[in-house]
Amino acid sequence: MAGAIAHREHRPASFYWLALVFGLFVLFLYGPVITIFILSFQGPEGGLTFPMRGVSLHWFSALRDGVGDIDIWAAFARSVKLALAVTVLTVLFSLSAGLAFRRRFAAIARCSMFPWRALSCRRSSFRSALASPFACSIR
Repeated sequence: MAGAIAHREHRPASFYWLALVFGLFVLFLYGPVITIFILSFQGPEGGLTFPMRGVSLHWFSALRDGVGDIDIWAAFARSVKLALAVTVLTVLFSLSAGLAFRRRFAAIARCSMFPWRALSCRRSSFRSALASPFACSIR
């Protein structure tokens, strides 16, 4: 394809402004986490300050051994238990909601006080659905 010229699509200026705003948002969101991760490799005399004072794994060994009254492994175990409980509840709720939306709600289709009730009825019975609260058949 010697004669083929690649056609580049021109994007509006708003695309680049929104990309810049998105990049700044991501930097604002993840910047502190990345900064603390980098500063965690400082030596024993360092803290959360720049410039770094030495490079070591001192703070990771202090975390492993437990700092004072803090038991990091008990906190980790509680976090894992909480994460599992939230996961189970989220799956149960989401699965129930998905199954409920897959089929029509029997209570909504039978009740005339919901305005969207007519949408669940067949088109041929649209007028009768508005006239009578029990006109629609539940499939």
